[in-house]
Amino acid sequence: VKDHIALLTAIKGCFVLRTKTYSTWQNAQVTLAKKKDTEQKLRSGGGKAEKLAQIEQEIREWEEKQKDGQKAFEDNSKTLKSEIEKYEQERAQEFKMKFIKYLETMMEMQQELIRLWEDYQPDTQ
Repeated sequence: VKDHIALLTAIKGCFVLRTKTYSTWQNAQVTLAKKKDTEQKLRSGGGKAEKLAQIEQEIREWEEKQKDGQKAFEDNSKTLKSEIEKYEQERAQEFKMKFIKYLETMMEMQQELIRLWEDYQPDTQ
């Protein structure tokens, strides 16, 4: 049971981290879109070259942040998927072992019942 709890806790942590990285990635996308919109307005409105250069630099920075956020999200998704697969494999293996043990116990009980019946049967004849 401790192992299952530990695995589920790790999976929960991965979900939380994945949610945070997704939020960061989406925020970077929104900010990047706003910066590009500002750049477009500056270009169409004949904005100052200084402001235009500054916004272009900010766009490059936000594009990098957006790419990093996407990569972090994809990496977290892969980690989460592998943790879930690991949990499912361990759970299936444990279930198989417990089921085999149950069947072995049932067979032992049946053998004991047969032995007791055979011991009882000569007394009744």
